[in-house]
Amino acid sequence: MRVLLSIITSFEVDAFHKKVLHVFEDLISEAFFGFKSDLIEEMCVGFVCVSPGFSEFFKAKRPKFYDDKTIKSQASPTPEIRLYKHLIFDFIMDFETYLNAKDEKECLRVLAISFLKVLEELKYPGKVKTFEKERFNQTAKNFFIKKNIISEADIDSQQSE
Repeated sequence: MRVLLSIITSFEVDAFHKKVLHVFEDLISEAFFGFKSDLIEEMCVGFVCVSPGFSEFFKAKRPKFYDDKTIKSQASPTPEIRLYKHLIFDFIMDFETYLNAKDEKECLRVLAISFLKVLEELKYPGKVKTFEKERFNQTAKNFFIKKNIISEADIDSQQSE
């Protein structure tokens, strides 16, 4: 499965934290590279981390699924874009939590824990209700643990909240 991160941040997010976001994007791409599903082949995650003054403009939207749709885009280098078995959902990251993480390891830990929470709470559109959500989420958890980004204790503490 292909997973893309579409990143939106406010100007207060410094270069270091933006760099870590690209590392995180590479990690989630690696995590799901071998994941196979008949229902979803590609996910676009709209990552949003903006300061409180901008947060009212960036609320999580309902996830969308495109079974097979071609859209025309003036902004794209190609005149048409095909969305095939494509899921789009938002990942709203708490601004203070992320910016208070001071090194790469802590930033990745905060991102991974928040991402897992988003996956757990994600309400899939009707066409993909039978998607193997538990297997998908477990793949992410196992990957983050294997890479020493999070621990079992992080997952346990997140579930008790």
